[in-house]
Amino acid sequence: MSDADLPKKKLTALVLGGTAPHIALIQRLKARGYRAVLLDYLENPPARECADEHVRESTMDEEVVLSIARDRNADLVISACVDQANVTACAVGQQLGLPIPYSHSTALRVSNKVLMKEGMLKAGVETSRHIHARTVEDILGSGLRFPLIVKPADSCSSNAVKKIDEPAQVQGYFNDAVKASRTGTVVVEEFVEGREISVYAFVHQGKAEVLLMAERHSVIDGTERVLKCYCTTAPAELSLRAHEALKVNMQRIVREFELDNTPLHVQALVNGDSVNVIEFAPRVGGGLSYHTILGSTGFDIIDSSIDSFLGIQVQPVFSPPSCSYAINILYADPGALSEVRGMGRLIDEGVVEAYHPYKLPGATIGDGRASAARVGALIVRGDSFSLLVAKVVEIAGRIDVLDADGRSIFRRDLAKELATNIHA
Repeated sequence: MSDADLPKKKLTALVLGGTAPHIALIQRLKARGYRAVLLDYLENPPARECADEHVRESTMDEEVVLSIARDRNADLVISACVDQANVTACAVGQQLGLPIPYSHSTALRVSNKVLMKEGMLKAGVETSRHIHARTVEDILGSGLRFPLIVKPADSCSSNAVKKIDEPAQVQGYFNDAVKASRTGTVVVEEFVEGREISVYAFVHQGKAEVLLMAERHSVIDGTERVLKCYCTTAPAELSLRAHEALKVNMQRIVREFELDNTPLHVQALVNGDSVNVIEFAPRVGGGLSYHTILGSTGFDIIDSSIDSFLGIQVQPVFSPPSCSYAINILYADPGALSEVRGMGRLIDEGVVEAYHPYKLPGATIGDGRASAARVGALIVRGDSFSLLVAKVVEIAGRIDVLDADGRSIFRRDLAKELATNIHA
């Protein structure tokens, strides 16, 4: 029997994190012939149904992930869009001699906001004044001007990110950030006014090729003053000078952190022609940005992320954005989720392009954190921005989120917030 006649070994990919974008990641991996083993501590994460196997463990526990990778004889350990899980993927991949997009030390440096800020300042990136603090006294004696933004040094998404308007708020918000940090360290920076812009790019031969720029729309909500992003729209309209300044700052990041053949997601505040870089990550953007990038430009950043992990050189081929997109996040008041009513009909009619649940029926809707109150995200496409806003308003009026008793717990006000702000 020749080698060609022998059965081929089924490749195994260990996917860290069951977040919604990893549904697309698992689908792309399966198309390449991989068996997908999903590792996520949640009982029913969004990506569970499309995985071949679901292992309930934490993606943060490096030793556990290493053991599972060895046990499953993994050929690839990957996380496309979760910072801390990406650190674990690079650590485990490096120990097992598997392909990774960059070293574990680089993954640590870009996922820790203290190290990231230090690197950005060293590279001359335009970013706000800041300190890393372990006590309230560090903040009060820092000389930073109020208002301030406090955030954990090493947490995911916007967990425990708060705006501090006055000294009396420092203690409470500092405590929240410390609890959300694995190292008990927080970053405090001066608040800068501006539109929050997300830049999605792919680094090819040392150059960040900008694919799409989007604008995040957020409010500070409730008595706990939780920062909630309710919508992201793309493409973002910026001045030529602001656009060029963002590209210059991205190149400084690429050089300082020695990034290549990787997705790059940069968050910045833009005020007129001036820019202020908040943070960045050499990964796919969170949420559903991969969908809008693909729909707007034709570039599959999830598939390219797999190539990045495998060490396959990517030649970014894409078109200028051809339409407007909105990713509208649905929020609800606390309760037990029963259903999102009316979504199926809107999808059938083509009003909603796609819907991705963050929580399934039976899940508990929380409060304190923005992520705990999110029900799902829907994608809306329009030929113009005005048509896009009109669709968002129509959708908010035609859907409802019900709890186990049939009561509406839908935060319809947040679903309509885009139209409110645009017309204010």
